[in-house]
Amino acid sequence: MVKLTLKEFLIKFTAIPEKFINEYYKFYELCATETFGIPLEKTMKYLGLNNQLKFEQRIRENYKLMADYIIIP
Repeated sequence: MVKLTLKEFLIKFTAIPEKFINEYYKFYELCATETFGIPLEKTMKYLGLNNQLKFEQRIRENYKLMADYIIIP
């Protein structure tokens, strides 16, 4: 029996475009060892955002600190 990784499974057996999986999967890997493993800068780059203050404000208004995100000095 061949054992597939999650990424291989998603590519082979779902309708999710491989390009999307390859781009998004890196975020999944960042969270493998850290609950809040996605740095703000990487999220902004992925989303094509430039205004960090506006992005931080939107996060604070719409998400709960210590549940959805943390602030690392």
